[in-house]
Amino acid sequence: DIVAFTIAPTAPRIGSLVGTWPRFRGAGFLGPDYFDRLTAIDEDATPAGQLDDLGSFAHRTFDPARVAAAIREFYERTSRYDLHVTPHWRFPFRTGGRVFAWFARRFLGQLELPTRPEGREVVTTRLFGLRAELDGRERPRGYVRTYGAGATARANYVAAYATHRAPGRLLLSCAFPLPFACFVGVLRFDDGDRPGALTVTSRPRAGEGPSDEGLFLVTRFGALRLPLDERIDVWLDEDGGAIAARHGVRLLGLPVFTLDY
Repeated sequence: DIVAFTIAPTAPRIGSLVGTWPRFRGAGFLGPDYFDRLTAIDEDATPAGQLDDLGSFAHRTFDPARVAAAIREFYERTSRYDLHVTPHWRFPFRTGGRVFAWFARRFLGQLELPTRPEGREVVTTRLFGLRAELDGRERPRGYVRTYGAGATARANYVAAYATHRAPGRLLLSCAFPLPFACFVGVLRFDDGDRPGALTVTSRPRAGEGPSDEGLFLVTRFGALRLPLDERIDVWLDEDGGAIAARHGVRLLGLPVFTLDY
């Protein structure tokens, strides 16, 4: 058998992000009820999606009017959807991925990535408003995805979503609390490669100069831009019209895993 992979040059890391970083930090096991335990939930806010209006993310290389109505509804009404995920881990990260998933399940309660390609996990979504004075950003919302529900639910991820204003565009700011730190993705929407599709990416565009997109580790000492990149392609399945997505992550340009939804 021949094993082959491609190496993508890492995106240029120019300049530093200017804006408000999320303030949430963990102090041990997080779990699906992390925000409940912090009394961080804003009962007066009832967000239905990851974002309020996809149209607000329009810029030179993203026209929300071209996005299929079903995909737009998914982003603006995310709580109505369940997700089915099939993972594909790449050599040489498969073993490390399984170890990290075990560690996340037992000790972290956060970012438990699926690792078994032969299985399909049902992912349940919960969305709610968060208190802006605790998060530090405007109009934050909690976005918790779990495997299963109830007392046996395991955290796929526990996140706080908001926006970040960069020169010329609005970006999605996704914060994942960790013990004494926070993993933050600052992501840009782009037109997709297929009709009606879209792409969400952390890679700055070539030739546009300093850019705020990226994946960061934030601690009380500051923010560190990580040598990671992610890309999410979302489109309508031609067979049945269902929404499909592919989420890929690279480390130092090497493909780590792909999640098919």
